[in-house]
Amino acid sequence: MEEEPPRQRCHHHRHRSVGSWFRSWSARNVGITMRVAGVLVCTLLAFTTVGLAKAKQTRAHESVPDFDNEANFPRFAEPIPNITVTIGRDALLACVVENLKGYKVAWVRVDTQTILSIHHNVITQNPRISLTYNDHRSWYLHIREVEESDRGWYMCQVNTDPMRSRKGYLQVVVPPAIVESMTSNDMVVREGTNVSLTCKAKGFPEPYVMWRREDGDEMAIGGENV
Repeated sequence: MEEEPPRQRCHHHRHRSVGSWFRSWSARNVGITMRVAGVLVCTLLAFTTVGLAKAKQTRAHESVPDFDNEANFPRFAEPIPNITVTIGRDALLACVVENLKGYKVAWVRVDTQTILSIHHNVITQNPRISLTYNDHRSWYLHIREVEESDRGWYMCQVNTDPMRSRKGYLQVVVPPAIVESMTSNDMVVREGTNVSLTCKAKGFPEPYVMWRREDGDEMAIGGENV
């Protein structure tokens, strides 16, 4: 078979720094739109038709993972447990990934789509958030002195294609307390006079308010003892 003459082709290659890789990865997984700079490189290819086809097959074999082979990909060893923490205490969210290889792990705050960490780097500016990891398998998100605003879903992502992820919920409990400024004080009234007493409480979950006499005796309200 007669070979075709050599052909010239011009290719666009992107050379990404670590920072641009983070931006690209974040944009794809969290929906942030941004551009990643690239370097244009024009190369001269002198392949016959058969040679070019073989080169394409070789590159495809080297760069494209075997998506049909699940054993080649990272997998989550266990779910991320939901945790409940009292306000002011520390919280710990754990993500365990097996067979991570060269892939990266990130923590994301779901409701605000905020990237908290990417692999070994803490991205958020929140000083209460830190990251620890061990054995390239377990990735721990630490939240110090938890606030009510920390309540919500947290996602652990692995940058496979398509992305793999697991979520865990952080519940922040606020102990019940009486709001003194909105609660009735001592008062003196005539017998038979109507009176309204107010007790305002706060907390999470919402506290249940119950009235009783301090001496333990029953109270007569509307002709009934309660």
